[in-house]
Amino acid sequence: MSDNVFDIAFLGCRPTPLAGYLKALAVLRLVSKVDPDARGWWDRDTFYLRSALSVERVVDYFLESYKPTPIVAPWNGGSGFYAKDSDAAKLAIASSQTDRLRNYRDTLRVVDRIIRDMGLTEKPEKATKRLMVERCRAQMPDVTLEWLDAVILLSTDDLEFPAIMGTGGNDGRLEFTNNFMQRICDLIGMDEGAPTPQSASWLKDALFRETTSGLIKASVGQFNPGGIGGPNSRNGFDGDSRVNPWDFVLTLEGALVFSASAGKRLASRASNSLSFPFTVRSTDAGYASSSQRDSKDARSEMWMPLWDRPTTYREISFLFREGRAQVNKRIARDGTDFARACSNLGVDRGIAEFQRYSFLMRSGKAYLSVPITRVPVRANADVNLVDELDDWMSRVARYATSKNSPESFKSAWRGVQGHIFDLCLRAGPLRVQGLLVALGKIEKELRFSADAREAVRYPLLLKNAGWIDQAWDASPEFEIASALSGIRGAGTVGNIRSNFSPVDVKSLKWDDHAKESILARVVWSDAPLTKNLMRVMGRRSLEVQISAKSNSGVGSQDKPFESLRVSGLSAVMAFLFGRTDDSKMQDLLWGCVAIRPTLKPTVRPVERRVAIPWSFAVLKVLFTPDRMLREIFTGRGDHWKVPIPDAIWGLLQSGTVSGMQRAVQ
Repeated sequence: MSDNVFDIAFLGCRPTPLAGYLKALAVLRLVSKVDPDARGWWDRDTFYLRSALSVERVVDYFLESYKPTPIVAPWNGGSGFYAKDSDAAKLAIASSQTDRLRNYRDTLRVVDRIIRDMGLTEKPEKATKRLMVERCRAQMPDVTLEWLDAVILLSTDDLEFPAIMGTGGNDGRLEFTNNFMQRICDLIGMDEGAPTPQSASWLKDALFRETTSGLIKASVGQFNPGGIGGPNSRNGFDGDSRVNPWDFVLTLEGALVFSASAGKRLASRASNSLSFPFTVRSTDAGYASSSQRDSKDARSEMWMPLWDRPTTYREISFLFREGRAQVNKRIARDGTDFARACSNLGVDRGIAEFQRYSFLMRSGKAYLSVPITRVPVRANADVNLVDELDDWMSRVARYATSKNSPESFKSAWRGVQGHIFDLCLRAGPLRVQGLLVALGKIEKELRFSADAREAVRYPLLLKNAGWIDQAWDASPEFEIASALSGIRGAGTVGNIRSNFSPVDVKSLKWDDHAKESILARVVWSDAPLTKNLMRVMGRRSLEVQISAKSNSGVGSQDKPFESLRVSGLSAVMAFLFGRTDDSKMQDLLWGCVAIRPTLKPTVRPVERRVAIPWSFAVLKVLFTPDRMLREIFTGRGDHWKVPIPDAIWGLLQSGTVSGMQRAVQ
């Protein structure tokens, strides 16, 4: 670092709350007006500025030279322009003498003229409101356009509002612009433009967390949920909302960085309101305190980028203008999509992390910007598995959010979103398995609901072998679930998935009006794992017998238990001797049956020498398909078979080992 460049830590500018983040943007934006080469970055949750200005000169700039951006919202009630509004701050600025407020005075005069020309005596409504916004854009000084772009969007049919600015510059009963003017009056003298007596102390508190006193009793709005006051917020039973005027002013100045260059993004967005930088639909995945009502009542989510390399304001403004994340060759639509984009480098502009905010409705109809998750931007190959779920998930989501969807289905869908989010935050076999289990719960819901099957239309088919490879953790539960789920069809007998749900596995469609034979295949229930496995074995063997007696069954008499995926003997022995979690295995099976049965994993079970009970050794031969036996035991002839004795099924049900020995003999 040269003698003329200073690195300054702004301890009062942190990623949370939102006010702290926006203050950091304001510092970079405003200092860049006097030092275009200034660079800012984030390090350990603190904002840093590298500039030709020392700490003292930065403080002097804000106290003596800073010219507030003229922000006004004459389309709002309470904005200071109508008879019932508090207009003291607006009048004070309009009659001020200081050059620091000249742009503000010019803007106020234009707005007063627009209101007179429109003949308004109170805030405009509906179509008149749109007309006012159009006139403001056409007649206001250029210096205000940045504010207009940040607060409101003129779409083809309506006015759209970014969540960061409430509904056009107000939230509930709090009007941002009038409060901004009031805080300016707290900081700047209206005659000479000199700082007010406490302005310096407030500024050092806002930027550097130096202790100050005498905070203003005023509303802070949605930007700092911890400062809104209320029960237990201060000593005693209740507390007022207190604000540092510089905090409020710099918060709104920082929000101007989000001026929406909506034009080029609208082509790929379903909603204009989502065309604002890094803004997506809200989802309740990814934070422990979430509920379905949160995402329903939330305005949207905004993902605030944190970059760790010194960057100029010009570069940052370009980043925010582009302001989008891409996943699977499309624009991210909701919070889960955005997390996926962070994991597959769909956002790669030098961003290290995103601080995720959701604008949630809380007290009354007021909204709060709630920080809910910090998501790193880094490559995560496991997340790529989710890409093939996109079409299926869009259909599941439509049904899950419909009025006819039962709560159990909604809960299962939230589980899928949550596990995708978890996978984005941290890779690994257990996370992939968790997602498979969540997908299996959707499969189970579809198995029991004809309405859900009709809405989703097609069953999920996972075609990527990575679902097996990347979920493989050498646990006996996953080894066995993977092997069982790979049991393929034999002749007219379908693969094992047809024993779980009414799926026509050849056409991969739900078959609610199918032949009795297809519906009869569904034998899996809520019974324990071993009972379900015996039901599947019995049903599949019965179908072979039925098929063998019909002309259509010629050549399909082999035993239908072949799988391209295998389990090691050590895992099988763990299962036989009760050392496995059968409930977990059953949950995994529901997810694994969606994996195409012809997919072979690249990983293989680790073979270990284990003691094998004679009963298993004999029964294994009985249930091994004859074609596979012929490959193992050569020289026996093409028609060599080992039939399954009819008595075996009842003995398996009863667990009578001695009876099995007699049946085999």
